[in-house]
Amino acid sequence: MQMICQMKYIKFFFVVGLLCSFLDSASAQRLVVFSVSGGPQLVTTNGNTSIKAYDELTMESTINIPYDASLELLDETAKKHYVLKTPGRDKISAFVQNKKNGVGELSMRYFQYMQNQLKGGAKLAARRHSDPATVTREKQEYVEEDDWEKEFRDFTNDAREEYQEFRDQANKEYAEFMEEAWQSFRSQPAIPEPKKEEVKPLTLPQKERGKGIKSRPIQVEEFVAPLLVTPQPMPIDPAVLTIPDDIVVVDPYLPTVPMVITDPTISVAPIERLKIDPAKPQKPEGKEILYYGTKVYVRFEDECSFKLSSISEKDVAEGWETLSSEIYNNTIADCLSIRKQLRLSDWGYLQLLQAVGDACLGKGTNEATLLTAFIYCQSGYKMRLGRSDSQLVLLYGSRHIIYNKSYFTFNSDMFYALNSSEQQLMICTLPYPAEQGLSLLLTQEPILTDVRSGLRTLKSLNQPDLQAEVSVNKNLLDFYSNYPSSEIGGNMMSRWAMYANTPLDFKIKEQLYPALQKKIQGLGQKDAVGKLLDFVQWALVYKYDEEIWGGDRAFFAEETLFYPYADCEDRSILFSRLVRDLVGLKVVLVYYPGHLASAVHFTEPVDGDYLYCDGERFVICDATYFGAPVGKTMPDMDNKTAKAILLQ
Repeated sequence: MQMICQMKYIKFFFVVGLLCSFLDSASAQRLVVFSVSGGPQLVTTNGNTSIKAYDELTMESTINIPYDASLELLDETAKKHYVLKTPGRDKISAFVQNKKNGVGELSMRYFQYMQNQLKGGAKLAARRHSDPATVTREKQEYVEEDDWEKEFRDFTNDAREEYQEFRDQANKEYAEFMEEAWQSFRSQPAIPEPKKEEVKPLTLPQKERGKGIKSRPIQVEEFVAPLLVTPQPMPIDPAVLTIPDDIVVVDPYLPTVPMVITDPTISVAPIERLKIDPAKPQKPEGKEILYYGTKVYVRFEDECSFKLSSISEKDVAEGWETLSSEIYNNTIADCLSIRKQLRLSDWGYLQLLQAVGDACLGKGTNEATLLTAFIYCQSGYKMRLGRSDSQLVLLYGSRHIIYNKSYFTFNSDMFYALNSSEQQLMICTLPYPAEQGLSLLLTQEPILTDVRSGLRTLKSLNQPDLQAEVSVNKNLLDFYSNYPSSEIGGNMMSRWAMYANTPLDFKIKEQLYPALQKKIQGLGQKDAVGKLLDFVQWALVYKYDEEIWGGDRAFFAEETLFYPYADCEDRSILFSRLVRDLVGLKVVLVYYPGHLASAVHFTEPVDGDYLYCDGERFVICDATYFGAPVGKTMPDMDNKTAKAILLQ
């Protein structure tokens, strides 16, 4: 009881203090942190500290914004909204002057709206920063178990009520703004995928093979920072945060479905795992969704269906208010549960929500689009609604530059239309509290129903006994083939790093890795990497992307193992994956104009062409220079213009 009371008092004084700060307009100019992502830091004489939502800063505060991070500030004095994204370390005033960052004037009504979100958000922040597990451990020292259970239930019920109040108010005010006139915007031209002149692959002459190699330093032009992986957004409705970590119940060997979780509004108890009998597949209750060959289910009752009279501002606002009622909470919770169980990236989750909207309210209908947009928004993602003459359009905010797709910009953020090529739209530009842009990074492969392709034999032409048979999940291939090609921060190297950092499907590993491990077992690092290099050089057939696909197309590792042809980037991506997984060594990708190679950080002495990255020595390994050993660079590569990126 003492601990819970203390937390309530802390929350109370936190909110009171924040309210007082808003009323004190006579003091010096104050900036309140509205939202933060990617780990920006406040730089002081005592060191750097993380910036959190609701912190107070000034124009003279020195901050550090890492690559792919952002900071939103509310200027109380000037009634302005700042979106700072440019990486660097400087005073906030300097970031504000930089035209790459967003500066927006706020109307009094909009300013009050954002203030209201901060005030309500204080409750949200206080609750998120309290760890129920810690409370549990401390409570056991003071009270009997039965008393604790009752008080903890009361505590979580209070939290639930506060969260629901916050969410209800946010959606109510959002719908009110939606009724006001939307603005007309024209899209920006698509950014084309960078074209590279393909360097013709070479074969090391037979007479030069087996000769010793001298060590030669390579001075590359640029090192690109490793890609920063940020957590997926937290839903605005915290009821779904009670989903425990151990409810992944999909059996990847069976064409089954994830379990539908229980009503999150009435229980925070751990959920029992679903037991699946292969002979008698169980069908959970709910609407069936077919997602890349995988059946999943969400609760969407008959009374959840609705119709829009039109797509006018008023009717769309009324539709949003309808979706804000509690009967849709289970649908949102089930979608978030499926995101977790199928291990979906942000892009995968957006596609799932589109499938949910189409299945529940009709494929391609305006009602389906609004449902998709609503769940996406309530899940914590950045989105805007647009409309043409007759069609409602979901615009998703992206942290990545997506190639070959036109986009709209608001406050320097890039928004892309989902399944629409309209160039002129009426758009509601109002942001939602604590929203977060979409990331295209994949930290784990998605779990999809397993439908195997035929077996393919991969055999080194140089060492015929070095071979393996592999088959690929066709549903995973479909998922990857629809994945947008993109870059982060305007750097094309990040595109290849994203593909290379995506793990291999575990069933591919079961097929491929034992055969390769057998050949490298007992070898030193250089010889083990050499075997893998030889395998990738000689087991794959080289052809230019232009010949096969009509343009440049990078492959995920699974795609390289499935399709009959692979170019330099596909080989480097696969090779880097094999070295990290089977030998456990760090790898960088090295880009020369028109060509992609790799370099490996050995922890034992290895001769050959090398470069330094982050203070460590990496030796060149080129999977497209046929017959070339570890340490040999393809002739005529211009190191002065080369770039390198460290992989995870």
